[in-house]
Amino acid sequence: MHYFSSAQVMGLAALAVLTIIPAVIVVRRLGFTGWWGIFAGISPINIVCLWILAFAKWPLERRTTTP
Repeated sequence: MHYFSSAQVMGLAALAVLTIIPAVIVVRRLGFTGWWGIFAGISPINIVCLWILAFAKWPLERRTTTP
């Protein structure tokens, strides 16, 4: 049975952190909650979330538009 070495686990953890932190910063600037950034590290879910964010009405746009 194959196990991951500690270096591989540390590398994957570093890659996850390097992916999630910028994603959290971006979605917070768009006006969404930072929890959306967690989905950046989950491969099939990040594509679905990207489509949802692309076509959703952004909270930042809702604040700036006046009727």
